[in-house]
Amino acid sequence: MAANILLESISIYFVIFSLASLAGLVSEKSGVINVGIDGMMVIGALTYAIVGSKIYKSDSTDIMQIIPIILAALVAGLFALFHGLASIKLKANQIISGTAINLFAQGLAMFLTTTRGWTESNGTLITSGYSVISFSGSNNIFTLYLLLSIIITAFSGIYFSFTRTGTRHIAVGENPNAVSSAGVNVYKYRYLAVIVSGMIAGISGACFVIIKNNGNFFGTVNGFGFIALAIMIVGQWKIRYTVIASFIFSMFFAIGERIINLTNSVWVLGNSNLFNILPFLLSIFTMITISKYSRPPKSIGQPYDKTIR
Repeated sequence: MAANILLESISIYFVIFSLASLAGLVSEKSGVINVGIDGMMVIGALTYAIVGSKIYKSDSTDIMQIIPIILAALVAGLFALFHGLASIKLKANQIISGTAINLFAQGLAMFLTTTRGWTESNGTLITSGYSVISFSGSNNIFTLYLLLSIIITAFSGIYFSFTRTGTRHIAVGENPNAVSSAGVNVYKYRYLAVIVSGMIAGISGACFVIIKNNGNFFGTVNGFGFIALAIMIVGQWKIRYTVIASFIFSMFFAIGERIINLTNSVWVLGNSNLFNILPFLLSIFTMITISKYSRPPKSIGQPYDKTIR
């Protein structure tokens, strides 16, 4: 039983972290820094909660939650266009743009979540009403959302490793001037990368509401988008390492959360809150240790201007 509880928790965190870190990777592979992942997750979570609560009134069948998940991806993708316009069109500082995205999304979500009326909020939260879809019986270890994250991650791995478009996507982030000389539209690749990044972040936000908060949205995703960025850096902007890092971080988060179910030690039970610090200590330690070995895309953060090529 304790093992199932731990695995269930690992599965929840893995879905959220693997998708969110992949969202950052897709954008940064094209050379656009995306620190706005957390804000895009918030917009996805908000969209899922509002749309889900409205659809639930007319059809409470759990499979119907697919519709708000798709809409969460689309709205978050459109929202990411703000970051794309600022970073690509206006050539603004990409970190400042991402920070603004986070602040705006958080403010908007808190306002709508605490506003009664058409948002279906009760004043403190929005409840979608749908339950977790699980393929593993009474526990939530192998869920629809885990399957979705595996499919998206596998597709992304194939895209970057075996397709010409994926190779060009990487080249745009490494040397945009060279690929532009070969006739590749750098702007198009960067815009699409930012939009897709937002869509994946939106799905991650929707999954946060469904599996982490039992269908409830309180106006935040607990800053998990920032943890995902740390995971992406630990994974060295490579999908296979990002997946491994997502699992390790998920394991630490799960242990911190479920430690009271794993032991009878009086000291541990009395100091269980200390274990919640573990994931954040891990984040700081790994960022400090790995930062000097990091190998991000060579043109990351640099606005592209074909007139000065």
